[in-house]
Amino acid sequence: MSDNHNNHKNSDSQPLSEETREDLRRMTLGLTDQKTIDTLTRVGMMAKNKRESSRAHREQAAARAEAEKEATAKKKDTLVEETANEDGGAQDGGTKSCKESNKQT
Repeated sequence: MSDNHNNHKNSDSQPLSEETREDLRRMTLGLTDQKTIDTLTRVGMMAKNKRESSRAHREQAAARAEAEKEATAKKKDTLVEETANEDGGAQDGGTKSCKESNKQT
């Protein structure tokens, strides 16, 4: 495997112009400036906190929706049981009316 970082012996390469060297120097200084490093660190932490917060809110919303769905299903089951008990426990599948059921007893 060749080492691309130390491959400076290319005969076709031209030396960097003074303008390019100055640009590189300014970019290097800008990226190594402590104020810049602090700013980038702070922005990165803010983005991380926002992602975690969004994820937590999404999970809470999903949990609330699931709990609400279960509560609705339980309420519906309870209502069906109460309705069945009011009909006297008739389990004819709804084919007989209440009057017919009462006449037979």
